[in-house]
Amino acid sequence: MVWLVASSGFDVPQGLLVSALVICLINILLPSKQGGFWSLFIIGIYGLIAALQLDGVINPRRDWQTTLQFGDAITYAGTLALIIAVAWLFNREIEVAFRRALKSESDLKEERDQLEVRVEERTAQLKRVQFEQVLQVHRFADVGRHTSGLLHDMVNPLTGLMLHVEELYAKSKDAKGPELHAVSESAKEALEASHKLEQFLTAARKQIRQEEVSSDFFPAIEIQHVIASLSYRLRFLKVSVECDVDSKLMLHGSAVKFYKVLQNLLSNAIDSYEDIVNDKDKKPILVRFKKSGSMFVLEIKDFGGGIDQKDLEKIFQPFYTTKTDDKGTGIGLTIVRDIIQRDMKGEIDISSILDKGTTVTIKLPINVFLKNR
Repeated sequence: MVWLVASSGFDVPQGLLVSALVICLINILLPSKQGGFWSLFIIGIYGLIAALQLDGVINPRRDWQTTLQFGDAITYAGTLALIIAVAWLFNREIEVAFRRALKSESDLKEERDQLEVRVEERTAQLKRVQFEQVLQVHRFADVGRHTSGLLHDMVNPLTGLMLHVEELYAKSKDAKGPELHAVSESAKEALEASHKLEQFLTAARKQIRQEEVSSDFFPAIEIQHVIASLSYRLRFLKVSVECDVDSKLMLHGSAVKFYKVLQNLLSNAIDSYEDIVNDKDKKPILVRFKKSGSMFVLEIKDFGGGIDQKDLEKIFQPFYTTKTDDKGTGIGLTIVRDIIQRDMKGEIDISSILDKGTTVTIKLPINVFLKNR
């Protein structure tokens, strides 16, 4: 190529075409730095030959400028075709490589998305398992917190039941006339004591059991069971509960979950009276359950210490509590919200004024509690 350019001139067509072909092949086959170096080297040789030719140091033959043969045209066309073929093949390889890169990127993105989904699913699964474990701990902690009150309330009915049974046994030996009436009264007292004991045991069972079987239940009865389970705390703080519930209203769903929601909320309402010293200032806790349009509305309103606004924004966060360690675990309201939103498809709202009281409003879709009836 150098000989051709030096003997025929730097502007000979075949020399230019061959130089262009060589530069193309160099930049295709060699790394970019080496290709750039050799390309500049070839351009430098061209420049040197051109300078020598213009200064008359070399005198190339110029007959090719006046005599163009058919063979020369074929040579030019062949060289040009070769350049075009090399450029086309290189471009095709670039396109194939680009498509492969796009496919690899797409596959990588798909794998990344699938990995993210699997990680999210696994994270959600671990959170569910962790939440269930925490729920277990909370359940037993809650049971422990109310056990003393339940045991205290169970002692009195048991004592009364034993005394009346002993009296019945003594009088039944020779009961006549008025004495028979006294036996009947003792039997009545024993029956009432046994019923009260049954209520306490029912409340205790609901406190620890985990069944999620759907069945018909009466909210009014569940509310009374909750009040019975918290009666010791109510008497200790000298707080009463007033209920406005239709005793004939029957729902279909998980009575256990309804009980747990109500038990958590009513327990919080009772705790809010701890800092009120004057018993005359302790207004009753109001519990209402009514039907409003397409929703059941459960409202629990207390007149206790209330909740500060800065705490009100965080009350649903797990383990967040304003109570001391022996009074709360900080997960009760988290469980309540989870049951209401996930299982009952409802919503919960809490409003409070510090030193005035707190109102908890729960709205539950009627169709959720009636669809399987």
